[in-house]
Amino acid sequence: GPVLFAAAQWLARAIPTWHEKLRLMDGTPLRCAASRVTVDRSGLGGIAGYGRGKSHHAFYWGAKLLLITTAEGAVTAFCLAHPKELDERKQALHLLHVQRCAPGPCAVVCDK
Repeated sequence: GPVLFAAAQWLARAIPTWHEKLRLMDGTPLRCAASRVTVDRSGLGGIAGYGRGKSHHAFYWGAKLLLITTAEGAVTAFCLAHPKELDERKQALHLLHVQRCAPGPCAVVCDK
């Protein structure tokens, strides 16, 4: 929530690499359930869904965790996205513009 985001922002701004013009971005599947019973009982229905983990070649039920970090690995922005409904590139643009993950224009290195 907002408190976790504020704490991550404060920590990222406290290290010297906050002012560098380079950010790293990646997304990873966040598995939330392994059985149909758990999926049915879960309160994450609005965020989580079925997706395909490309690196593990398997389907999962959960969300996609998107992170933007400094070169040292300090998290400057993050979000959870539905694995099918939200385009990862659009979500990344949202993170870059709305969450103000850098002090100004910067280069973002990612795998897509």
